[in-house]
Amino acid sequence: MLPSLAYRFNALTFAQKLTMKFLKIFGILLGVILLLVIAASLVLPAKTTVARSIEISAKPKNIFKHINDFHQWQLWSPWYKKDTTAAYQYNEIAAGSGAKLTWNSNNPEVGNGSMTILQSIPFEKIEIKLEMGWNPAMSQFLLEPSTENNYKLTWSMESDAASLPFYLAPFSKLLNLMLESFVAPDFEAGLSSLKALSEAETELSIGGYEAEIRDFAGLDYLGIRNQLKEAEIGAKLGENYALLAETIVNNAAKQKDAPFTINYSAKDKVYDMETCLGVDAPLSAGFPIVPGKLEPGKHLVIKYYGAYEKMGPVYGAGFTFMVNNNLKASGPPIEFYITDPVAEPDTAKWLTELVFPFKG
Repeated sequence: MLPSLAYRFNALTFAQKLTMKFLKIFGILLGVILLLVIAASLVLPAKTTVARSIEISAKPKNIFKHINDFHQWQLWSPWYKKDTTAAYQYNEIAAGSGAKLTWNSNNPEVGNGSMTILQSIPFEKIEIKLEMGWNPAMSQFLLEPSTENNYKLTWSMESDAASLPFYLAPFSKLLNLMLESFVAPDFEAGLSSLKALSEAETELSIGGYEAEIRDFAGLDYLGIRNQLKEAEIGAKLGENYALLAETIVNNAAKQKDAPFTINYSAKDKVYDMETCLGVDAPLSAGFPIVPGKLEPGKHLVIKYYGAYEKMGPVYGAGFTFMVNNNLKASGPPIEFYITDPVAEPDTAKWLTELVFPFKG
């Protein structure tokens, strides 16, 4: 028995020594690797930029709108195609500076992260902060004239290890060496999709004004409905908007989108219309204020510039277009007042979006 126990003890001791030796060698190798990482990072640049460009034969506004609104990314982004089941969340800002997209995906090529638009210069430049784990980056879209009908779109990404804690910077610098191979193919695929999407869109003009077919996400609102003579409209709308704005503030809510009216009918110069302000969540209020909701759907939008009292012919052109193209109305027309007439005295610069909801 004693020799057997001694053998087992010696075998156990040998195994422990072998394990300790392995751990010691592993620790030395790990230390050497860390030293090599640190040493290599000392000679590597802190910033790494990857950029790709493409020529697009389309108006800059048709290119810009697909980038400036994160809701549009699903039409061209390469990452949407890699995981069609990923979960996407948007903040309350529809587009432009402050708009944020957050996503969660089980696909390692998509992962989890968020993008926030930090700067949006219409038809020229968009800067985006990209956050994925511990290594944030900045992305930029730059739109420049190339030829008479072409625009050059450049999509770039910059990773800066200098912005990270000192213990993460060396690893970030090494990862930056692979940034080109990681993102360049996706940039090229995304730009190609943007080119095809933008060039396929045709210009629409109704009544001499730019128009477009738009997907509308829906909007909760508070409204006051009146029947008004033409001479009464201006004063009554001002009174109604003041009351609606006060109600929204008193309910600790936020106004959403531009002020608008829903125009139910016009007969014998008496207008049945509802003065409305969009809100970020459904609200209830007492008479004469009533809550409502513009349902999601398709909108024909005419971008009218000019005085309000001269909209009549544009309305006529809009209704004619609807009939000629077999578009069946799904609700009364709406006027979104994009320009504040108090802030802009020149009526020629007043932008009103005339909206004709229809069944898509």
